Amino acid sequence: MRRERTGLLWDCMTRDKKKVSFFIVGQPKSGTSALANFLSQHPAICMAEPKEPGYFAKDHIEENEQQGTGGAFLKARTLTEYEHHFSHGKPEEMRGEATTIYLYSRVAAQEIHNYNPDAKIIIMLRNPVSFLHALHMQHVNDGSEDEPDFEKALAKEADRKQGINIPKRAPAPSHLHYSERAKYAEQIERYTRLFPRKNILFLTMEDFQADNRKVYQQVLRFLEVDENFEPQFKQVNGSTAPRSYVLHKALSSPTLKKTLFNALGPYRYSKLKSDMTKVVMKPAARSPLSDQIRERLMHETLQEVERTAKLTGLDLATKWDYSPRSAS
Repeated sequence: MRRERTGLLWDCMTRDKKKVSFFIVGQPKSGTSALANFLSQHPAICMAEPKEPGYFAKDHIEENEQQGTGGAFLKARTLTEYEHHFSHGKPEEMRGEATTIYLYSRVAAQEIHNYNPDAKIIIMLRNPVSFLHALHMQHVNDGSEDEPDFEKALAKEADRKQGINIPKRAPAPSHLHYSERAKYAEQIERYTRLFPRKNILFLTMEDFQADNRKVYQQVLRFLEVDENFEPQFKQVNGSTAPRSYVLHKALSSPTLKKTLFNALGPYRYSKLKSDMTKVVMKPAARSPLSDQIRERLMHETLQEVERTAKLTGLDLATKWDYSPRSAS
C-alpha cells in the first residue's frame, strides 16, 4: 500500500523546494490549455511543461499502471519528476500548472492540499452537454476511445464500468465513464471542503471565449500579479481531426511516446509534441448533436447544473441555456 506523504515526512521532502502556488484543475475542453498558454507568457509566472504533470492524481496513475498501457499516461510519478516540469523557469517566478484530471480525481484535491494548503485553485467549467461531446472527440483523436459515434460511446459506459469494451489505448478506463465526468458538484466539493473560498476561482469557458482579456485580467488579480501585462491571445486546442489516421495512430503509440518522453525530458517533449500536432492534426468541426441527444443530456444533467450553480455562485442555468424544457 502506498504510504501517505503527510506531516513531517512530506515537509522534509519539500522544505527546500519552491512550491507550486496555483493549480488549474479542470474541466478538460474548457479553455484550460488557452489559459495556461496565456499565463505562461506572463513574466512573473512559470507554467509546467508539458502542461499536465498529473502528479497529484495518484488514483488515475495507479489505474493506468493496472491497465498496463504504461506510456499512454505520461505523468510525473515522483516529486523529483514533478519538479523537473518547472526546470525551465526562473527562481523568482511564481509556479503554476494545469492538469485537467485533477478535478475528476478523487484524491488530487487532498494531495494538493497536503503539498501546499495555501495553493490557489482555478476551476474552469463548460456546459456539460458540449463538454461531453468535445471530450468524446478528444478521446477519439488521441486513440483512447475506439467508438467514434458519440451516442454509442455513451451507451457503452455500463459495460465499461464492468471492464467490458475498454479500448486498448485507454490510459485509464474511468476516463471513458462519461456520465461520471459530468458530475461537477461532487468534484468541486472535494476542493471547497479543503481550501478557503477566497483561494478558489470559478470560471466558465463561455465567459473566457466571449472575452479572453477580461477573464485573463480576472485571473491575474486572483493570483496577485501585474494585471496590465497582455499576452498574445490566440486559439489553443480548437476542434481537430487527424490528417492521416494511419500516421496519427503510429505517432500515438504509447511505446513511442514513452521513449521520446524519457529521452527528451518534459520540456523538449512538450515542444516536439506541439510541433507534431500541427503537422498531424487539422481543424475539423465536430459532428452536430441531434436535438434528441441534446435534450436527453440536458435533462440528465439539470440537477447537477443546479447544484453546481449553488456551489459556485454563478447563474449557470442562464449561461448554459438550461431552460424549463430541460426538466420535462
